[in-house]
Formats: sequence, C-alpha cells, structure tokens
Amino acid sequence: MATFNFTDGSLKHQVVPPQTELSQNKYIVRRNIIDCAENNLAAADVAQVIFVPAGTEVLTARVRVITADAAQTINIGTAADDDAFGAGVSGATADAIVGGLIAPVYFAADGYILLTVPSAMSWDTLKVEIVAEMRQANNSY
Repeated sequence: MATFNFTDGSLKHQVVPPQTELSQNKYIVRRNIIDCAENNLAAADVAQVIFVPAGTEVLTARVRVITADAAQTINIGTAADDDAFGAGVSGATADAIVGGLIAPVYFAADGYILLTVPSAMSWDTLKVEIVAEMRQANNSY
C-alpha cells in the first residue's frame, strides 16, 4: 500500500487543481482529475485527491468516470472512513457519476478526500474527475 498526493504537483502529468478559497456561509466546489494511465495505482493504494483545510465541513464528494475500466471499483472517503462518500462504486461506465452520498464530514485538521483502490484490484486505465462540495465551518454569527 502506498499513498499518492494528486494535489501538489509531485506526480508526473498531474496538474495542481485550483484551490477555491473557502468563506463562511458559502458552499464551494473543489475538483480534481486523476488519470491512472499516467500514474498507476495498485491494490490498497490511496490517492489524496482534494485538499481540505482545517475547519471545513465537506457535504459530499463524488466521482465522474471519464475513462471507464469495466473491472474496477472505487472507494471515496477520508482518512477516518475510506468509503464515507461511496463504497465499491463502479468505474465501468464512462460519464457515470458515482458515489456522492450526502454524509457531511467535519475536518478539524487539514486532510484530504481520498480514493482508495480496493484489495485485489489495480487502476491503470481509469480516469476520473472528483468533485467535493464544502464550506468553512463557523462557530459564531
């Protein structure tokens, strides 16, 4: 098992996604695209795909399959719960939107939305867009 950061420009052919600023009382969308033909992932590998700053509430995260792989499934989650937003969702159909459970998660510390490769699988052709809806949490008015 290895962890790969798809948000900081350290992987080949991986563009650093824009980091839309969070503000109180406004939901924003952060997105990223990962292409496993460029950066292969093996069983149990973890892809850090969207950075989430401390004090943020993530409402949902989902995946849009760009290049399908009929044999692959995807777990979408966080470090605390690797399938919080989708467990074993299919990567078999291009242009399908998968995952996206409405399961708000509060990040007290900096963290990431993660894609985890299920055991006994590997991703070498899958290309997906990951989208997360979030807002800065507010402790007062």
